Amino acid sequence: MVSKIVFVESGFGDGAMQMQLDEALARAFLLPTLRDLIGANAVLIRFYGWSPPAISLGFNQAPTTFDLDKLAADGIDLVRRPTGGRAVFHIDELTYAAILCLEKSPAEHYADINRALSAGLERLGVVTAFQKQQPNFRERYAHVASVPCFTASARYELEINGKKLVGSAQRRFGTVLLQHGSIMLTPKHRNLTRYLSTTDAAVLAGIQQDLDAKTISVSEVLGRTPSYNELCIALKTGFETAWQLPSVTLSPTDAAALTKKTSSLHFEH
Repeated sequence: MVSKIVFVESGFGDGAMQMQLDEALARAFLLPTLRDLIGANAVLIRFYGWSPPAISLGFNQAPTTFDLDKLAADGIDLVRRPTGGRAVFHIDELTYAAILCLEKSPAEHYADINRALSAGLERLGVVTAFQKQQPNFRERYAHVASVPCFTASARYELEINGKKLVGSAQRRFGTVLLQHGSIMLTPKHRNLTRYLSTTDAAVLAGIQQDLDAKTISVSEVLGRTPSYNELCIALKTGFETAWQLPSVTLSPTDAAALTKKTSSLHFEH
């Protein structure tokens, strides 16, 4: 039974490092080297940002979807997530990762985590609603217009007036669940279409129209852009309130030790 929340604020780093760390923490979650640091019955919640900006691909998504020369020219990385889903443009956002032992179905944990995110966002004045339907993603992914993750919401994802605000994905590592996702602070994520490799004007226009019509950012709701630290504080309170659990935030020293011990382990890919 979960007894506490352990928060880690990793700050900003490149996409490859952030994705590798999410996977490494999930794979190491049941090992003594990690459990000794965070406790045997803890949930780990990590907050981080992306510098430089990056486009992340879902685990099974083809990198040829994007123009590497355009990305390089603008200093934007292309990385692969350990989770599924479609492409996300990580710019002006806060990313969270939740790592825990499975005590319920992945769908129930998905709802619980998004409920906590919703409680945190509400502290800033951002009131969200759950998406109630589950799209047929297999059918959707068969179409070229399905490149961006943010143009379709899964059940329990957070929306405002039918527009997606938070996009999340999961992966199981045995009895451990990794869920991570993006909270968009500004509309810059909609510039993803600039970097697609297709030259089909109709396809590009369709994807852009979807991004414009089906996504929203925190700044568009509030009329201002909260800082990374402000959002971290609000989300921490959201998790504590929604889950009714005590929490600790690792000191920079302990967080560095956590990262060092995790990254020194060997992981299969």
